Amino acid sequence: MNTAHLIPEACVAAIILRSDEHPDLPFFGGTGFFVHFPPYDRVYFVTARHCVCSQSGTLKGKVEVKLNNDPNCNLAVPFSEKLTVLESDDSPDYEDIVVFTVGPLEEAERLKLLGRSLRLLEQNIADFILATLVSARGKVRTVGYPGASKAIDYENNHATVQPRGIVGTVTAQSDDEKWYTVEELNWKDGEISGFSGSPILEFVPGADGKLAVRPIGVLLTGAKNEVFKFVKINLVTNLISGWILKSGISAAARIDT
Repeated sequence: MNTAHLIPEACVAAIILRSDEHPDLPFFGGTGFFVHFPPYDRVYFVTARHCVCSQSGTLKGKVEVKLNNDPNCNLAVPFSEKLTVLESDDSPDYEDIVVFTVGPLEEAERLKLLGRSLRLLEQNIADFILATLVSARGKVRTVGYPGASKAIDYENNHATVQPRGIVGTVTAQSDDEKWYTVEELNWKDGEISGFSGSPILEFVPGADGKLAVRPIGVLLTGAKNEVFKFVKINLVTNLISGWILKSGISAAARIDT
């Protein structure tokens, strides 16, 4: 079945960074994607930590993500907090994930962003899907912004980006069942740099009987155009749920309260 038309390209965004030393020379920092965690209606932005942070954990620059995909949009998504698992990659348990909480927005823009975001799965369902994919050597999909499909026009202060997709086969998992290897990629356009931070997507039956797209992982590393690895989405879910508990947010809380 051809599922290309079902891939939610609106959920992903190209990351632009601006350093304090050279704010007039922005540069790309990989891909990220929006999620929400029912029953809460806050929106979060997920990406690979190495895309936006140095090894010490500090940001490489100001993180800019366009509020919408309009080429003429000059507004950025406001971020309130940066959530990470560890502040150093010296630990063998280093998890290369960062989550930004989205800050206050006008109600109309908030609802648009919520509509673009992917719904996080219950953790047991995500584990079941991943186990099934490993045992069956199933296919997974991702969408993001590789280096081959984005450019910055410094003279006119304008970025041009185009989302691209990859389909591959899950061939292995780590002993701790956190990392997964994907091979047999259909990508033919050079190295896959720029896809770091992209969501790994799977189709599940929706309440209306139609297929719904859910994130099951985050793409973190790749080798040329042959293989990539991702971590399971439950690491993101744990990070967000821990922040919710720490913040004391109620299910009815609005994003701007």
